[in-house]
Amino acid sequence: MSKLFSDKLISNILRFKRDQNGSVLVIMAVALVVILGMAALVVDVGALVLEKGRLQNACDAAALAAVRVAYDDSQTNARNEAEKYLDENDADYEVDNVIFNSDKTVTVSASSTVNYAFAKVLGIYSGTVDANATAVYGPVKSITGKKGVIGGVDPIGISEEVVRDEDFEFGKEYTLITADNNDIIGPGNFGFLALGGTGNDVLAKNIEEGCKTEVKSKVDTEPGAAGNKIETALKERKCPHTPSCTPTSFKKDCPSLLTVVILEEGIEYNGRDKAKIVGFATFLLSYIEKNAKSVKGYFIERTVPKNSEFVIDPGGEDFGLVASRLIK
Repeated sequence: MSKLFSDKLISNILRFKRDQNGSVLVIMAVALVVILGMAALVVDVGALVLEKGRLQNACDAAALAAVRVAYDDSQTNARNEAEKYLDENDADYEVDNVIFNSDKTVTVSASSTVNYAFAKVLGIYSGTVDANATAVYGPVKSITGKKGVIGGVDPIGISEEVVRDEDFEFGKEYTLITADNNDIIGPGNFGFLALGGTGNDVLAKNIEEGCKTEVKSKVDTEPGAAGNKIETALKERKCPHTPSCTPTSFKKDCPSLLTVVILEEGIEYNGRDKAKIVGFATFLLSYIEKNAKSVKGYFIERTVPKNSEFVIDPGGEDFGLVASRLIK
């Protein structure tokens, strides 16, 4: 009896060991699937997120490029420009659509396929990410500077009539302020504006710091404003860079960039008078006569100074200061 009992005991122990080995294999298999699933979650989903960010950046750049071309050129060329920007980022990006909206914005949408590294084990071989961006391009209708830096609008006004009559060309030098400007601006007005206050102290501060205003608002002219204080303030705006900025090569944060107000035509401003703003233009400061009796600048093509915040009106009139930005 004792031998029979011992044989059964040994047999049961061996069977239990075999059963345990089988269970371990099952557990290991399940654990491996879980580990691969976690790897897929971390690596493959991470790759999707990374690709989504890259694709979004590419769509942003493509929309900004397309809307600038669409402003002056055909929709076909604008579409080609969007596709070119996407190809430059990644030749495998698929352009899904380029939409030219009725509000003069452009929307670019694209997609990209990501091949998985670990999720293949689970029977999932790839994933697709989508992105889209909408950009607007047009005349700037309001502009303001950022606190603590030069930016925003400068207190200088040019008649709309002058811009049209002289047919302003980008890169050419024009007179912005002159004591002989009475026939254009009006008696006693050199071309300065009283933005946010009157007098030479306020005028000098506005030249040094810039200020805020917008199209359709009315501002006061600053008659007889010229002198050493104004000359000094303007000289503080001279280009500090080496080599100096030029009309075709300049830094967008150069203090010599002046954002000038375009005033409504057909009105003679007599002394301190109300003037309506119809647009803006950018000039590169080039000449300051003693006591600021004459100030000149080069007409700069479609540039908002770096330290300025602005709002765009796609349907506004273009006097030279136009810009683009993402809106979605």
